[in-house]
Amino acid sequence: MRKVFETPALGDSVAEVEIAEWLIELGAPVAVDEEVVAVETDKSTLEVPSPWAGTLAERFAEVGDVVAVGKPLFAVDVPDA
Repeated sequence: MRKVFETPALGDSVAEVEIAEWLIELGAPVAVDEEVVAVETDKSTLEVPSPWAGTLAERFAEVGDVVAVGKPLFAVDVPDA
């Protein structure tokens, strides 16, 4: 099953983030709480972890792209239970 992770609100005044670096390659395994992507706000750079274990299936933005809070960031294919 594919699960889509949406860009989280990283502060009250943060409406969007910029993709600084992808830390996991497409098709690579990802563990729960493993950092998938580094994002920049106007104040800091943060690493965003995956809430699921599985395979990184899709990236919805590339390095340098700006993504609004609540928009899809990445997708993980999670094994069926």
